[in-house]
Amino acid sequence: MDGLKRVNCKAPCLIMALLIALVPAAYADSSCTPVAPVAIPSDVKVMEQKIDGNTCTVATITVNAPSDKVWQVMTDYDHTPKLFRNLKYCKIIGINGNTKIIHQVVQPVITPIKFDYVVELTETKPRLIKWRRISGSLKQLMGSWELFDGEETNTTKIVYTFYIDGGFLLPAWFMRLQAKSYVPNTLIRLKQASETPSKSIE
Repeated sequence: MDGLKRVNCKAPCLIMALLIALVPAAYADSSCTPVAPVAIPSDVKVMEQKIDGNTCTVATITVNAPSDKVWQVMTDYDHTPKLFRNLKYCKIIGINGNTKIIHQVVQPVITPIKFDYVVELTETKPRLIKWRRISGSLKQLMGSWELFDGEETNTTKIVYTFYIDGGFLLPAWFMRLQAKSYVPNTLIRLKQASETPSKSIE
């Protein structure tokens, strides 16, 4: 794709060292304008779970909004780059029933490296969204968003599950390690968007 940086180096160990130094800050959610620090709610949990032979990252949060509002925010794909700061591009390129083919470009903050890939996403309205990489960057990418009724009226528990294997330079164990730094902010932004009148946050 135009404008993408490609890594071509004879010293992979050096590249890995640079990535280890950069990625923790790169994956931390950022904003274009200064904002006050956001406290991580006590109900945000990030853990690891073995699913179908893969060690996946599983994260949860409870939102003070009904599931249909959360669903509306999550499936507003044209606006997801505003919601998820590292997501630079998101476009539906194919639809077949409840399955969508989506082209996405992710760029971790402060790095010139972009991950450009296509996912197949299946919606089971209004409770489940599952996706898997079918082409492009990364070796493996799969995951899901699940919505459950919360313990209180008009609340929703979100369960975010995913597995990423970036290949030799970004192995799955490394991607899981980085998830602990950026996933809480991802869930907080989704919570904020779901609890506000508008469908997305700036």
